[in-house]
Amino acid sequence: MREARERRLRGVVACGLVAAAVAAAPASAALNPVVFGNTFTISGSVPNGKAGESVQILARAYGQSNFSAIATVTTTANGNWTFTNTPRITTSYQAVWHGKTTGTLRADITPRLELALHRRVLTVSARTANPLRGHSVVVQVRQKGTQWHTVRIVVLGPASRAKVPFAAPHGRSEIRLYISTAQAGAGYIGGLSGVLVYRNAA
Repeated sequence: MREARERRLRGVVACGLVAAAVAAAPASAALNPVVFGNTFTISGSVPNGKAGESVQILARAYGQSNFSAIATVTTTANGNWTFTNTPRITTSYQAVWHGKTTGTLRADITPRLELALHRRVLTVSARTANPLRGHSVVVQVRQKGTQWHTVRIVVLGPASRAKVPFAAPHGRSEIRLYISTAQAGAGYIGGLSGVLVYRNAA
């Protein structure tokens, strides 16, 4: 049984390319979450190395019980194929060729976190397919020679946004947002925003 399964999984070799075109093997895909709104690409090759072969793409979004066919791609030179998707929630993928199925590759989705600081008012937002009003994000700051540390927790309001008074430390500092998996909501994992560099000369 195990040998038969191993032969079946060798039918199509799949690898993952996540968000910022960073190569990731299936086992490490979860270490490279896809920011909500970004694309996720799977690619592979068929054993016979031929162009013009059809490969069916299956997907199972968080909360669904079964995989469903979502696309069919055609192989190019050397039997290579690629499929790009924009998953709105954590989604697992498989590819099928001549009845042979790959292992599962999962795209873990993290909320898109954004922040801006202007005239001592910090604006934050968190976007997913679901509203996050009432959920919270953590504001973290670090300066040269220091570690990231939490300075406040912000509860999101309407449209999953919030504005709060914020006094940045004197001099140059880096500011970012963090959201935990619990606050990201069902079907999402925790993550970080980009880093805002701010200089306070006051």
